[in-house]
Amino acid sequence: MAGRFTRRHVWRQRSGLRGRRGTIQVMREEKLIENSAAMGQVLVAGLRRLQEEHPEIGDVRGRGLMVGTEFTSPQGKPWTERAKAVVKASLANGLLLLTCGSWTIPSAGYRRSW
Repeated sequence: MAGRFTRRHVWRQRSGLRGRRGTIQVMREEKLIENSAAMGQVLVAGLRRLQEEHPEIGDVRGRGLMVGTEFTSPQGKPWTERAKAVVKASLANGLLLLTCGSWTIPSAGYRRSW
């Protein structure tokens, strides 16, 4: 019994490794990291333009497409209700965002294609 478990365990490890190698290969060939960095700069620039018009956006920060937007009340405190309202409105328009803590929405969302 122990021998079977060991062979099965080794096979699972090898198949998992092949999947990881394939993922890394695609990331390199399609330059996904470089694309994420470039699109992240576009995203941050756009959010900072919105920040100029909407003072409730207290901060925009992040790397690549993992960007957070902080919502603050006029008193400078976390504005959880505003963050939740933005998430809800975004979802109604097909964009999935998350809240993270009481201040921040990471902006790397999932856009529904249907």
